[in-house]
Amino acid sequence: MEGIISDALVNHMKTNEFFTNKQPGFLKGRSATLPLLNVLDDWTKLLDAGISIDVLYTDFQKAFNTVPHRRLLAKLTSYGFSGKILTRIQSFLTGRKQRVVVMGQKSLWEWIMGGVHQGSMIGPISFLIYINYCGQSEL
Repeated sequence: MEGIISDALVNHMKTNEFFTNKQPGFLKGRSATLPLLNVLDDWTKLLDAGISIDVLYTDFQKAFNTVPHRRLLAKLTSYGFSGKILTRIQSFLTGRKQRVVVMGQKSLWEWIMGGVHQGSMIGPISFLIYINYCGQSEL
């Protein structure tokens, strides 16, 4: 089921040309290496021309864990997802609890309000849709 939903998400986004070309990774035929080489080339040209550059690095560590479910669902809706596929994704994301067990001591159960499931097929595509168009600028 996950594969079917994941394929439907990707096909819809590609068919409607919603994926930005500047977003590498998580899609067939896209790599995070090429954009890094391109930006390095751009920076080198600017520096060779005597132009200073400022760079802002962001850390996406544990980024999958920070995606708010409500915002992701709203973003999916804005891209035209509705009906059964949206209901299935909502069901996949919501209504989950977790707790921590350390040396036999158990924490209280807490509702999970955000994050996409790592190791799933839907998780990376959902994350890609969520961050689509984030931080884009032209040199």
